Amino acid sequence: MSSLSKRWTSRVGAIALATLLLGSGLGAVHAPLADAASHASAHTKIAARTKGLYPMTVKDDLGRTVVIKEKPVHIVSLTLGTDEVLTALLPPSDIAGIDYFSTDPTYSHIAGLVRKDHLKIMGSATGSINAEQIIAAHPDLVLVADYTNQNVVRQLMHVGIPVYEFTTFNSFANIESHIITLGKIVDQPSKAEALVAHIQARLAALKASQPKKKLTVLYYTWGDVAGANTTGNDVILAAGGINAAAKMNGWATVSAEEVVKLNPDVVVIPDDSGAKDAELKSFLSNPAFKNLKAVKAHHVYTAPDANLSDVAQYFPMGVQDVQQMLDRALGLK
Repeated sequence: MSSLSKRWTSRVGAIALATLLLGSGLGAVHAPLADAASHASAHTKIAARTKGLYPMTVKDDLGRTVVIKEKPVHIVSLTLGTDEVLTALLPPSDIAGIDYFSTDPTYSHIAGLVRKDHLKIMGSATGSINAEQIIAAHPDLVLVADYTNQNVVRQLMHVGIPVYEFTTFNSFANIESHIITLGKIVDQPSKAEALVAHIQARLAALKASQPKKKLTVLYYTWGDVAGANTTGNDVILAAGGINAAAKMNGWATVSAEEVVKLNPDVVVIPDDSGAKDAELKSFLSNPAFKNLKAVKAHHVYTAPDANLSDVAQYFPMGVQDVQQMLDRALGLK
């Protein structure tokens, strides 16, 4: 995993999100059904509403045809991004399994929810997943990414399980598109649209509070930097900065000499795997970096990897983090 403003505080964001969720019905998605009768009634209503939607035939990001015979109500998600989106769209009873990394607050915004709702964990801390474990969960849909073990994907498809694969996570537009796609295939289009609308409202508020002076920003993590066509690039631009590595494409491994040539005003280091102090100290103690503008001005900052690297609805939090860094660097905070 790579490792995603003082004018938009966490409290304001939380209140706005709560208001949106209550208004759209998202705030109630985890409420248990009152009794067996209401549960049966709910399923009857779902069957009536979804008649004609399924079987649904869609193309995944690889162009593969995926046939979903009935409304999926037993979904296994093997990516953190789809885990985060699904938990906003569906009740826990519809989620048969989620990715291991959703349990780790270093990366995940739903670790507490996973514990509270006792969601089943697929895979391990090493990133390995087991096809037999997934098949035993009897999923009616499995969500994967292009980094998911393809041998496992083939095994799932071989036994007839619908598998939808996402392949592109390099821009905010991609993330919003994935949310809309998920909403469509799990029959929650309105909730998905509400999530995207909330994202866009947050980004608009952050755009309005961008500092007037533009600083160059380098998103750096253990020798890799975010170039163009990355969510890291979008985070920097949305915060009001200029990406110092914009001439590079994608995530690029750079030497110390290349960092010196870039000479950014601000360096952003994600707090990855609890290594905030370790990576920050490593960067600052590198003699090659001692004359960088960011180092000399004490403008090397860290922020939660869960925010900076998010590929779901929480990525505006990474934008907010970087905007706060820019404000600090300009003496506005």
